[in-house]
Amino acid sequence: MPRRAHAAVAALVLLTTNAKDPRELTLELLSSRESWSGMKMVSRSGARYECSAGEARLASQVTQKKTEDKPATLATLLQALDGQCAKLSQGWWTYEWCHRRYVRQFHAQGSKIDPDWSLGGYSRTVVKGDLDMKSAPADPALARDVFDQQGQICHETNSLRSTNVTFKCCEPDKRRRHRTYLVSVDETSLCNYEVVVCSPSLCTQPEPTKRNASASELLKALDGTCLQRHEGWWSFELCYGTHARQFHVETVEASDGRKKAKVAAEFSLGDRMEKRRKPSASDVIVVEGDEPRVEVTYEGGTACDVDVEGDGVVKKRSTTARLVCGETNALVSIVEDRTCHYLFKVTTPVLCGHAAFVKDEPTRPVTCVALDPVEDSEEEEEVEEEDYYDYEDDDDDEDEDEEEDEDLPAVRGPPGLKVGAKIAARWKGGLVYYPGRVVSDHGDGSYDIDYDDGDTEDNVPAALIKLQRGEEL
Repeated sequence: MPRRAHAAVAALVLLTTNAKDPRELTLELLSSRESWSGMKMVSRSGARYECSAGEARLASQVTQKKTEDKPATLATLLQALDGQCAKLSQGWWTYEWCHRRYVRQFHAQGSKIDPDWSLGGYSRTVVKGDLDMKSAPADPALARDVFDQQGQICHETNSLRSTNVTFKCCEPDKRRRHRTYLVSVDETSLCNYEVVVCSPSLCTQPEPTKRNASASELLKALDGTCLQRHEGWWSFELCYGTHARQFHVETVEASDGRKKAKVAAEFSLGDRMEKRRKPSASDVIVVEGDEPRVEVTYEGGTACDVDVEGDGVVKKRSTTARLVCGETNALVSIVEDRTCHYLFKVTTPVLCGHAAFVKDEPTRPVTCVALDPVEDSEEEEEVEEEDYYDYEDDDDDEDEDEEEDEDLPAVRGPPGLKVGAKIAARWKGGLVYYPGRVVSDHGDGSYDIDYDDGDTEDNVPAALIKLQRGEEL
């Protein structure tokens, strides 16, 4: 296979193998200015293809596969999460949930993890209305997993840490490597945690078309979600569908000798209840442009101590929540932009499908026709296993059984590619580099990586890793 084809082949993303001709493969080429046709390519099994690129088109125009049939009961719905785990990094701590196994929090420094605390082992699933899981409808909001066994001791309360896990349906996010992820982790009281898990596999009803869905429709997924941020003495909370508040929590000793949390000071920064009672009075405003956002107002909070307008009329505290597309639901900043009015910046994945936030990447269809007779089942199986074709050497295309094949030496990275180095790597051989750190060098040209977002990957080839600036020797 010619060397000039390597870069093009590495940029191919599989679209579908259901072509009219069983010997024909249809793929997508990420945006490229180059125009080519008649390019010869060879698969790992040795099959030869001739490929041509078509006209550019938007990613939204690419035909999507049909969705699978949805589970019929709550029990079968939650079975889709069996064996799945997800992590969420929040500052110093990283949280990990494994479905019906455990929840934990830990601090990772390179390959060292310390401390590592259990937030509870799975004990049971509680269903609203005391329904039986096998007969309950397939609604993820009905289920709550309880993790209250073998948690880390909480010295403040002299009891074990415990966690409740609730579930939500969410649309897949193309920027995520995992379909199932943690939306939020909140310590609602001392050593008691609330975790929200989101997954497309929990969706049972067709969602509104992303392009046509309004911001109000998309944001309904946040109803009941509360986000907190601690800044010095004060803590701030935004519960999307209801209110915003500012409060201070102190630890006090109860009559039985146990310590518990007590709200010592609290101010309402506004609520949405009045406007929610008047559907015609929408307070959800979409601001488009280079920095798109959705603004939601919260009004009628605690009376302001300052005469804001100087007219002797008592004004009430209010908040404008500015929501933007982000990987997790998080309250990322609070600013008092004017007296008794607050700006909350919130990131959420539910808005990433809104037209104001979607930026189509142009792609070009690529059709590859087999030049030699091939076994259909053999080629289809290989296509499913490979997300893209990446050849390091022409010899790698030949069959392993041929006598002229020789073992190629392992490709080693630059001298700076060592344990502890800050790097960026292509997760699972994909096209996007994610930042992380090398935690192990196997000495054969492969490395173990801890990514900054909490994921890990073993035996990553050096060819898929690059050093971050300042790490080169």
